[in-house]
Amino acid sequence: MKQKFAYFFLGVLLGAFLMQALVGKEMNRLYYEKEKWRIELYDTLELLNKTEEHWESQNSQLVSDVKLYFYPENDQKNSFTQLELKKEIREIVKGLIGQEIGEINPALAYKLLDQRIVQLEEKNFLIKVRSIVIAREILFHLEAEYLPELDAN
Repeated sequence: MKQKFAYFFLGVLLGAFLMQALVGKEMNRLYYEKEKWRIELYDTLELLNKTEEHWESQNSQLVSDVKLYFYPENDQKNSFTQLELKKEIREIVKGLIGQEIGEINPALAYKLLDQRIVQLEEKNFLIKVRSIVIAREILFHLEAEYLPELDAN
């Protein structure tokens, strides 16, 4: 009887291990997609709120959105970090949405992010602005450099 119970328990453990090995990668992919959509939903709701606030003005000279592009574009090894960086940086630049294009100082918009240190989960990243385009949609082309020497602080 003890031997049958031992085989049963061993089978349950082996089954759980195999299930984790087979399903784990898919779970990580689904978690990443969920987080990506959650952040996109947050950005869309922020944009909707700003658009509703300025709907009555109907001025075509207002900034309607801020888009962030990181380089290199196909760096997939830190995609979770990149999503979180986008979220943090959107918080910094969300005040530009709804501003009149002519009233935005390009040098100040550039300095808003250039050489800025953003902290994510006790990791520090130096943000460098490669270029900025100010129009109805402000485009920031950014690089993020991990700074391990500042993590000890």
